[in-house]
Amino acid sequence: MAKRVLASGVAREVSRARDLLSVGDVESCARAASLCGGVIAALPGHAEAHEIMGRCLQRLQRPMSAVEMFERAASIEPRNPVYLAAYASALAEVGEQDEAHEVWTRAAAVVAKKVRDPAARFDAELSASAAALTVGAFESAAERAGRLVDDEKLFHAASERDRAVLLGVRAEALTRSVRAGNEHEGGAAAAREAFDAAIAAVEPHGGASLAGVLAVEASYGLGIGRQEEAVGRLRSFAVQAGEAVVSEGKVSRLLEYACKVLGRAEEEAGDLRAAWHAYRVGNAAANGNGAIDAGPDWSASVHRETVGRLMRGMDAARVGGFARAPSGLADEAGVRPVFIVGVPRSGTSLVEQVVAAHPGAVGRGELQGVWNAARWLGERVNVSPTDETFMGELNEADLADRAARYLAGHARAADADAEAAPLRRAGTGTPTVVTDKMPNNFLNLHVIWQLFPGAKVVWCVRDPADACFSCWSTPFRGDLPYTRDLELMSAFHREHDRLRAFWTERGLLDVHVVRYESLVREPEVESRALLAFLGLDWDASVLEFWRKGRRVLTASSEQATRPIYAQSIGRAARFAMADEEIGELVSGLHTR
Repeated sequence: MAKRVLASGVAREVSRARDLLSVGDVESCARAASLCGGVIAALPGHAEAHEIMGRCLQRLQRPMSAVEMFERAASIEPRNPVYLAAYASALAEVGEQDEAHEVWTRAAAVVAKKVRDPAARFDAELSASAAALTVGAFESAAERAGRLVDDEKLFHAASERDRAVLLGVRAEALTRSVRAGNEHEGGAAAAREAFDAAIAAVEPHGGASLAGVLAVEASYGLGIGRQEEAVGRLRSFAVQAGEAVVSEGKVSRLLEYACKVLGRAEEEAGDLRAAWHAYRVGNAAANGNGAIDAGPDWSASVHRETVGRLMRGMDAARVGGFARAPSGLADEAGVRPVFIVGVPRSGTSLVEQVVAAHPGAVGRGELQGVWNAARWLGERVNVSPTDETFMGELNEADLADRAARYLAGHARAADADAEAAPLRRAGTGTPTVVTDKMPNNFLNLHVIWQLFPGAKVVWCVRDPADACFSCWSTPFRGDLPYTRDLELMSAFHREHDRLRAFWTERGLLDVHVVRYESLVREPEVESRALLAFLGLDWDASVLEFWRKGRRVLTASSEQATRPIYAQSIGRAARFAMADEEIGELVSGLHTR
């Protein structure tokens, strides 16, 4: 009898919580979260309460706590497709793409067995395919998407838009697989056919969707003989479509991408004025402020205040009293964490390629791990990671928890690496160097200092004008609004320099500076110094890193997978010389 009463009461509380969640405002979500907290305290195995709590925490801007709730719901009911999908989506939203891919794959398998609705099955398979593409599993993405295209029942149950998205995923996955040198059925011909199908699906709608597909083909289509044709079609309408979006005050990241791909093609063809205009329109299309010259919604003064708080938080008189994670955690995991930081487009991908080519090292690319650790810790103490009081609020147990979680990911990556794994199995006792090349982690060095005592930092530096211009002309996957305005990019770079001077002077971290121009001009000299700093013996194979075939998924994927070249040095100056107006805008970058 008592159990029935309890169950009835719990059901009412859960129902009330879901109703409050549907209202959507902050107060209602907070009340719903409180109700779910009571249910979970009484019944820790109540999956639905965890799932509702996760959605409440998302609305309350606590994304890492939400991820934990969804993870618990999915662990309680591991064959519930709703909980798995919520967990995978939450992971993707915080940038944990590898984990999201794994969970989406599980979710699709569960849906295929338990769900009859063809539209729901299509959605799950499409999500799993897109997740595979995001993490660079191109063959898996192409195979999964291909099966879905061939399944007429599922394919035609989807909306026209979702079918077009699937065709685009398949085309990109096949093309990037060919570009990476992988053999698969049909090869380049299959990739060309896939693009034909994707273009046919979006062409009636024109605009941003068509520009997006053509831009992908122009970016990766060299290996299938379609790049020139795609660029030609982009040239005929992408900039005009971007200008139309700008005049309407709308936002289109697809047209930003298309215009910047076109700009790069024009630049390579030698038409710098056309390239400049395409880049300019692309940035304006993403800013959405109704004019070509209107900048994004990002405040240089607010950012400067944030950097000031970060430096005050590391006040010399207070640092000695701050908690830190135990120093032996990295040794227990058998890894040596290395953080490659700097302004985006300053050579971080190239540096990681050099290091990752060494048999005793593994490169993990741009990880969200430190950012998410900072978020999680901030949610625990209810203090923003950029607040100057943040570091003093943390305790050793929480720091150890986040550090161990991050290092466990490093250990798994090292155990799966073809060159590093045999050395680890041989029991040499030498930790594997594992890199995280998230450039903007220079804003998280206070967190790195607390989480990873003894960690090494490689700080990449490039000519400020070239770095700023390269950011301005690059279609980043994430939203970096300051990169879409040269004045704001200059301000961001100046604050980067202020932080670099601060950390260099304080001597709290082991920092090695790599200058992009020096690495390009004297690769062996700079590579020897870099490896020595990391405690790695010299290995000449690092000078031919591109032969390793390692995949790079960042904005530098093309440049970092071929031999070192010097064409990017002086890029901003070349544009400045091409046109007087351009010269006025480019001159004084970073200093003004």
